[in-house]
Amino acid sequence: MKRAYKFNTFARVVCLLGMLLVDLPCGLATEGKSDPADKLFALENFLEVKIQMNPLYWDRLRYQYRDITQERKPGEAFKDNYTYLPATVSINGEPVGSVGLRKKGLIGSSSTQRPSLKIKFNHSKKGGRYLGLDRLTLNNNIQDSSLVKQYFSYKLFRKAGLPAPRCNFARVYVNGQYLGVYSNVESIRKPFLKRVFDDDKGDLYEGMINDFRVGMYETFEVKDGAGRKMKSIVRVVKALNREDDEIIDALRRAIDLDQFVNFWALEIISGHWDGYNGNLNNFYVYSGKEDKRLRFIPWGTDGSFAMTNPFIGMKTTRTTNAKSILAKTVYTHPDTLKDFHAALAHHLKHTWDEEEVLADLEMIHKMVGPHVIGSTQAMKFQAEAIREYVKSNRPTIEEDLNGPTPEWVVQVEGQKPIIPGSGKENVNIVGTAKVKFLLEMGTVNFEEDQVTDQIRFEIIKKDGTKLDTVTYRGQAGFPPGARWFDTPRMVLQGKLKDQPDWLRFFIRFDPEKFRHLNRLKLDHFNAMGWVALFNEETQQFTICGMLDGEVVIDKKDIDSKPHIEGYIDAKLRLWRVPSIFATEPSDG
Repeated sequence: MKRAYKFNTFARVVCLLGMLLVDLPCGLATEGKSDPADKLFALENFLEVKIQMNPLYWDRLRYQYRDITQERKPGEAFKDNYTYLPATVSINGEPVGSVGLRKKGLIGSSSTQRPSLKIKFNHSKKGGRYLGLDRLTLNNNIQDSSLVKQYFSYKLFRKAGLPAPRCNFARVYVNGQYLGVYSNVESIRKPFLKRVFDDDKGDLYEGMINDFRVGMYETFEVKDGAGRKMKSIVRVVKALNREDDEIIDALRRAIDLDQFVNFWALEIISGHWDGYNGNLNNFYVYSGKEDKRLRFIPWGTDGSFAMTNPFIGMKTTRTTNAKSILAKTVYTHPDTLKDFHAALAHHLKHTWDEEEVLADLEMIHKMVGPHVIGSTQAMKFQAEAIREYVKSNRPTIEEDLNGPTPEWVVQVEGQKPIIPGSGKENVNIVGTAKVKFLLEMGTVNFEEDQVTDQIRFEIIKKDGTKLDTVTYRGQAGFPPGARWFDTPRMVLQGKLKDQPDWLRFFIRFDPEKFRHLNRLKLDHFNAMGWVALFNEETQQFTICGMLDGEVVIDKKDIDSKPHIEGYIDAKLRLWRVPSIFATEPSDG
């Protein structure tokens, strides 16, 4: 049912004027002060970072990983064996000396060949700094072949007056091997807090699959200063549990609500679906020593500049494409909904600039293109996708602002916490999959899966009934212009009987494990298996969860062409349970 109220032009103008007449809630108290690290993050400073470390340490670092299936205790991150190991580094030819080096990443950005890295300057020397910083974050852009999404999105947040890291680009070498173009992103730790809030004595938390509700707030990762009682987080949870007419006032005491509204507006404008509001992921919150209201900081924006959210599907509009408890609360209260719409209108006018984005895109690709490893085909393809986003971004948001107010349709309260970090063997296991396949190893093109009789699915639901599939298609191989670090992958699809949906399994193999092993565990380390549904009538693609089991492969030549033959034996571990698997009311 559509919401009964609409907002007239006068109300929106009043909201917008109010935003223009008051300071934006950004907390940038030190903006304009001289910062020795400014030159490190200047766009024109295309860094050259050379790292030396014992090769045995490098191999150890590459194969460390986070296990998202293990239980998270309050205040802790997902279990990992990430450790800082001794190394030396030079930046633009200047020796920095001894540092600590560790791998970073959760799922999508994790790589054994080109890992994202953290450089810690105070690892071997207490108080060690480089241009006032205690560490660097080097992101591998493995999910963003355009290379520019982190730079663009953080720039938009900063331009809007919101706290966000500085970012530029770096050519990274380890032990003489060139790893390619990385994004150099300012780390969210005490130097950042001091720079943007003029206060680094408060409590900092990182959100990775977290929200401000029971079952999802307890595992915020405690960072600088924060005690494990998480008082700042609990204040928000309690505010959201107040009577309906008291919630907004209580929230204003627990978070900087104006800052949050602007933060959400920028997540939408930048297409950052994998952030707090779109996916309960990739964000920090900070409670200062004096101002204890939580402020939000974006992170992990390499999937930005996207129109849709694969974890929600296409049932939402641009301004309702969210599933956080705070977004729903703001959207379903008339006064804060006005503020939200006013923030979007303000930033479309004053922050979002199509010509600026396109000019930056051309300039950056001209700078980094010659330093991309192998072909630039993927970079150019994604550049076109960004241009299409730039063309469509403003009109799709204005459609929501200028037309009838879209209804909020995403369920939030009452949902079970998603599977990562549950620690329980049978949580969200909705069935099993046994799959046989024989496929040629060629060049993977997701738009050209071929119908084949060399794939078979046996899907058994949790209640013991069989899910019938009648037609199959798939492919296996490498991305176009494959390089030494690119991952082998396989797509297997089965058409559901009497339904428009295809059940889709996407397997990504670790390159070295794929070359040397025939039996690989589906564990985000040896191989990673995603589960999705594709509706051929609506063209809706929705990621539902992951495979938990093993894949067995046999490499062989058939007609002088490389093939892989084998099988998958796995549980279906889903965090979004579509109706075809549901044994109780579902969200699909």
